[in-house]
Amino acid sequence: IVISIISYYEIVSGLKSINANKRIAEFEKFCELADIINLDKSSITFSCQIYSTLKKSGNLIDDIDILIAGIALSNNLVMVTDNTSHFGRIENLKVENWKG
Repeated sequence: IVISIISYYEIVSGLKSINANKRIAEFEKFCELADIINLDKSSITFSCQIYSTLKKSGNLIDDIDILIAGIALSNNLVMVTDNTSHFGRIENLKVENWKG
């Protein structure tokens, strides 16, 4: 399992904003089993292309989602998300929803 540093930020900042310290500890324990992937030049290059394509088509999504998708594409990963409406717009991104 791989988690983008951007997703890590989203999860931890969201949990901190509601003082969910037990859930933060559980998430941190989960992260010990996962690889955290950082932004790099390759993922930014993919992100720039995603932004350009989506903007031209009038289907722009949040920048943070574009950065997450750029990380996934640059590392040839499958994006597991419940937000298929946003990530499904991104060409060549493999998207799966594991939610029941």
